[in-house]
Amino acid sequence: MADWRDEYYQQIDDCETDQRSKLLSSWECDFLASIRNRLDAKGTLSTKQVETLDNIWNKATSKG
Repeated sequence: MADWRDEYYQQIDDCETDQRSKLLSSWECDFLASIRNRLDAKGTLSTKQVETLDNIWNKATSKG
């Protein structure tokens, strides 16, 4: 059974595809890497990090 962390990892993976990552700023790409590391190390994200991830995911997936 998948848990909420799987959804976050999937969002990060979706954003990091070659085509979609080109739509993101370097800060957004760095942010994705940092929250992946946080999930790996601590297994949690703050509410603000989740909101930012959602915003980046919406930006990356809205055009493809």
